[in-house]
Amino acid sequence: MFDKLKDRAKELYEEGDYKGALEIYEELIQLDQDVFEKSCKYNYMWCLYRVKVNNKNAFLKENIYQTREYIDYILEHLSPKDMLFQITVFKVLKYLKNRPNFDAEKINDWLDKLNPSILSDKAYYYEVEGKQKAKSSNKEEWYALKSKACEKLEIFSECLRVSEEALDIFPQLHHSNNIWFKRRIAISKHKLGMTEEAINILKELLKQKKDWFIYKDISEIYYSLENYEESLDYALEAILKPGEDDKKINLYWNVGMIFYRLNDQSNEEVFKTYSVKLRVDNGWKTSAEEKKYYEEHRDIIDSQLDKELRKRVMMIAEKHKWKNKEKHYGVISKILQDHKAGFITNEKGSYYFRVTNIQGKKKRDLDGKKVKFYLEKAFDKKKNRETENAVNITFVD
Repeated sequence: MFDKLKDRAKELYEEGDYKGALEIYEELIQLDQDVFEKSCKYNYMWCLYRVKVNNKNAFLKENIYQTREYIDYILEHLSPKDMLFQITVFKVLKYLKNRPNFDAEKINDWLDKLNPSILSDKAYYYEVEGKQKAKSSNKEEWYALKSKACEKLEIFSECLRVSEEALDIFPQLHHSNNIWFKRRIAISKHKLGMTEEAINILKELLKQKKDWFIYKDISEIYYSLENYEESLDYALEAILKPGEDDKKINLYWNVGMIFYRLNDQSNEEVFKTYSVKLRVDNGWKTSAEEKKYYEEHRDIIDSQLDKELRKRVMMIAEKHKWKNKEKHYGVISKILQDHKAGFITNEKGSYYFRVTNIQGKKKRDLDGKKVKFYLEKAFDKKKNRETENAVNITFVD
């Protein structure tokens, strides 16, 4: 009876009918657990994973307890060297990573179940609409999550070690991990007292990726050094860069604090009011300091419109950005074929620009138009060198 059922379960397993095989394996456990453990356990665990764990409903609230039992069974009966052990742990990590709040402590605990030195370093390649895409290897994923978890847990010496090791061992990184590792190296160095190195790393990163949060990082370091003018420059640049308000919510409050340090009460109130307004209207968590500010300014905050406050915030940031910058004048000398960019020429040289950087209503025929513009540092990836692009462009009649 046992052998016959075992053979049938194996047939179903080899045919890819894991659900059918699992049902028979569960029957075999009841018949003779000792024999089952010796002869069926491995295929049974693969069935458990494929049917019960690798299932879109496995981690729903009503199923999570049972799923955890399946996972515990698999991990208890396998070594970390086993592929099934590794992919089961990564399944849990994927679930934890995709939750609304990044639970660094839990993620770190699960990462510690794996030995990164034995994980596969082969990236996965697949096609989407005819284009080849790449997914990072298990080893790269481990380093990326470990680095992030250590940063969140403020284990900065470990974060630094892991991030530097990742840059050393991977010839090619995916999903902007080269940026994330370097950023965490900078943050860790700052927290460990190597502040000048941290600033230099972040400024080098800006040549590759001008994301708002890198400007924010630099601003926070300058703030810690009580260099409030530099801190303000980078913070307001962060505000002008693309990014959702729910991500920038702390930044708005921080800018208010910088203005406070600079004795600029008017601008301080604009940024703090906008920050608290967003939190109150969206039901987001507030700190004790923010609650106190709301109680003291409730009437003003409640009477303001989000859109109007945001407009004032952006106007302040925009005005500050250009107030001490040199104005340049020139002529649009060339528009590229895609009509999205071109060049402006004057007596000093030729400057690349994007049409989106032209302020006000765009004119159809741009060639030969006289313009006023400012210059902003950029990085030419093709020529691998720093350059200057024309930005904040307006037409001159």
